[in-house]
Amino acid sequence: MKRELKNLILIYLGFVLVKIILSYLIPSSRALADDYQYLKMSESFYYHFSLKVHDTFSGQFYPLYPIVISIAQVFQDNNLVYFTIKVINSILSTLIIFPTYYLSKEFLSEKKSLFAATFIALLPANFALTSYIMAENLFYVLFLTSIYFIYKSFKYKSNKNYFFAGLFTILALLTRIHALVLVALIIILLALGFIKRKFDYKYLFFIILVLISLALWFLYSKSIILNLYTNEALSLIKSKEIIAFIIKYISYFGYLLLSLSLVMLPFFITFKINNEKLRLFRKISLITIFISLFLAANHAINSPRYFFDVGNLTLIGGRIIGRYVDFCLPLIAILSFIGLEHYYKKQNIKLLKKSALFASITMLFTTSIIFSPLVPLNNISLTIFGAVKYIVDTLFYSKVSFEFGATLASFIILGLIFMLIPWINYYILKKLNYRKFISLLLALMIISSLISVFVVYYAASTSWYYNSEQRQLALYLNNINPKRSIVLIDERDRGDLGGATYDQKALYVGAEKSKYTILGYWLNDELIIGNVNNTKADYIISTHELNLEKLYSTNNGIYLYKN
Repeated sequence: MKRELKNLILIYLGFVLVKIILSYLIPSSRALADDYQYLKMSESFYYHFSLKVHDTFSGQFYPLYPIVISIAQVFQDNNLVYFTIKVINSILSTLIIFPTYYLSKEFLSEKKSLFAATFIALLPANFALTSYIMAENLFYVLFLTSIYFIYKSFKYKSNKNYFFAGLFTILALLTRIHALVLVALIIILLALGFIKRKFDYKYLFFIILVLISLALWFLYSKSIILNLYTNEALSLIKSKEIIAFIIKYISYFGYLLLSLSLVMLPFFITFKINNEKLRLFRKISLITIFISLFLAANHAINSPRYFFDVGNLTLIGGRIIGRYVDFCLPLIAILSFIGLEHYYKKQNIKLLKKSALFASITMLFTTSIIFSPLVPLNNISLTIFGAVKYIVDTLFYSKVSFEFGATLASFIILGLIFMLIPWINYYILKKLNYRKFISLLLALMIISSLISVFVVYYAASTSWYYNSEQRQLALYLNNINPKRSIVLIDERDRGDLGGATYDQKALYVGAEKSKYTILGYWLNDELIIGNVNNTKADYIISTHELNLEKLYSTNNGIYLYKN
């Protein structure tokens, strides 16, 4: 085995082990609703070879991730199921080390490529995500692997690379809708090649694979394409929202820069490097980032919530959802490490100062994200700033809100921090040599990720549904009947289980495209939502008095019946 591969595998195994240990401490997933869909889709696939959740197929949640984690359903105890999913997530998410290393190796030495791979593995978006039953654990590595083979395809034009680029694009499309960015990237690159008369007919193989992937994607989720996402993507930005869109677009870019901490300035230095291989990768990265930011900003503007208007102009539109762009972080990070190497070779202080100035202007617009909750899951990359916001609000106002908005003190303090970070980056790069800078960078990222893990743990262990009567009822049923049974939830007990106005007596949320319960997180039984008078269920859970044997009751009047 080559030494570099051995080192890479050792780093990979070390990260997997640490992530398993840390995620073991987290008692429950915290992405209420989305994670439930993935959990129950995996259960449905394991037992019925289906992807329905409570007899509902939405098409919003893609099949590959729940199929991969379905092996965890071999256990009847949902606590073991959840732990196994966390182990799978640790294995999957840490795989991002490999495409990062080999992509970096195209431009950097073995040692510096290992630094880049370690840095990206330490990003909170990769390191602190394993306790969430979310497709991002698989998608991020598939996305970057697709980018790696797309780069190799256009650089070296080999059939093998075309095949793998198409394969991983298909897998990414079967994991998250954001993989459409890859399809758009390929189309744009092919169009540019055609315009420059550099169109290789081997690309036809590539095009066929892309068309196959699009067809599979369309067949799976055509209802969503023809309704929700198409309407959003095709909706024109109203004239009053143009400023809000521009601010949101820049804010998302600033979000990515803040997520990378002290390597934000080297990213700008990369644009001064004249290298043919780098030009192709830079083009691929910039197109990917441009499309991703456009879609994320458009999604925010089309959200009916969280708007701030001044007169006839909308200045802040929609909350920031960082996980919609987090998959771009490895691309910016790799470019930044390339720029970092160039800076330490040339020591161009004037260019570094210009980069700091440009980054500061970006941060000025990025202050608008302070109004969004900078906490996991949606903004896990900036949890460290969310923690600062929490501390400031506690000290100045003795209260904390995780809803959209910001206090004056937190806005001023975080705004100043955002504006100062580029100049702190500038000063540190001037004063430290490469080795000391990398050591500081990795130490800072370890701290950031550990804070994210702690916040995830705190949020999970203090959540109302983890400490709810419904969880206790589910654990009681597991105790008296460890075998898989049919459990019916009374269809009359629909209500709100999320947000600040949750109803602890509500047994399920019934949206048009999806249903979820609190009970289902801890019950690995065949859960049915239906009529209590027309069922062959073994057990019934209801808030109503029924003429059946009552096995358990909660203080809030939720009853478990033996049918």
